[in-house]
Amino acid sequence: MILYDRHDDNFDVYDFSAEENDIKNFKKAQMSQIEKEERILCAETVTVPSFYEELPLFEYYSMSFNDNTISSEIADDTTRDFYGRYHALVQPPNYKLSKDLLLYLYFCGDLVNRNMVKIKYPNKIKYFLLKNQYYNCLLEVYGKRFSKMDDIIQLTHSLYLLQLLQQRKFKHLVDDGLDEILSLYRLSIINTISLEELEKMDMCGITQNASQTICETSKNDKYFFEYIMPKYKN
Repeated sequence: MILYDRHDDNFDVYDFSAEENDIKNFKKAQMSQIEKEERILCAETVTVPSFYEELPLFEYYSMSFNDNTISSEIADDTTRDFYGRYHALVQPPNYKLSKDLLLYLYFCGDLVNRNMVKIKYPNKIKYFLLKNQYYNCLLEVYGKRFSKMDDIIQLTHSLYLLQLLQQRKFKHLVDDGLDEILSLYRLSIINTISLEELEKMDMCGITQNASQTICETSKNDKYFFEYIMPKYKN
């Protein structure tokens, strides 16, 4: 990825990248820490759409990133409430080929832009990658909607951090645990460019809104240089 470190009206442009095979091997090694039957899950839920226009739980997280940790009593509870609602993470049918394909896509980096959810269990926090954005409605009867979300991948904490790093969500990466991930990456400066040069290129039609885009990107990238860069150097 390309990073921009702003100094007044100048930007130092960096390349921050890793070998694909190194990332793939890291993902595989981390995934081996999760029991095979727990790596791929699906979510089943019953909702009452008329109940404050209720959405299935994970859709809130799949549509926009939220770093909050939700309770297992909410996210993974088969007990039905007064309205018959529930939400549970269960093991999908043993379609080995589809599971292997899903993990292959993940290892190859095809799911980098998918969102995640954190669930707090009594003794640990679990991390899940949501391949899909929406649940599939299976049945709607008597005001209740039975839905299912397939292709949920459980991640280790390190894989969760890697996903955030690859998505440039740097301000959520201030906790520990990045050392092994950062060791896979190389950081090298490419060049320095001024805001004036960017504005000239925009004015001449060489680029479109490059000055505004890089200014906005650099605001997010500052978290990398403030919090992650010191760890990377160490």
